[in-house]
Amino acid sequence: MQILDLMLYYLALHFEDYKDRLKWSSPLERAIYALGMISVLWIISIWEIVELITTKSIPFQSINSTLFTVITIGIGLGIMQFYSYIYITKKRYMKISNSEFRSSINIRRGKILALGFGMFSFILPFAIFMIFT
Repeated sequence: MQILDLMLYYLALHFEDYKDRLKWSSPLERAIYALGMISVLWIISIWEIVELITTKSIPFQSINSTLFTVITIGIGLGIMQFYSYIYITKKRYMKISNSEFRSSINIRRGKILALGFGMFSFILPFAIFMIFT
């Protein structure tokens, strides 16, 4: 959970720097959206790996792509609502921003790591798909 906390904290700090570009949401809401997208992309990556392993060992029809898309979108929206509940409603973000672990990493380095991990998460499902198909 601390990895998610650190990701959210540094993403929120990053979006705080570009607050003038955010018209419809706060930096915290935008960070929750980004963290939800990253979580969904990791689920997709894990699903692709499982599907690669199972289709090579046992021949069967792959799940319908439309059904998988609908299920993934539903899971993604649920994850974003769950993160919103944890970090906004239960005020976990306030505890994170006031605690001591935020000083364990330099702010600039933390932002770079969070954005780099986010970009890696966006590239990973495409790389798995392109390499193994």
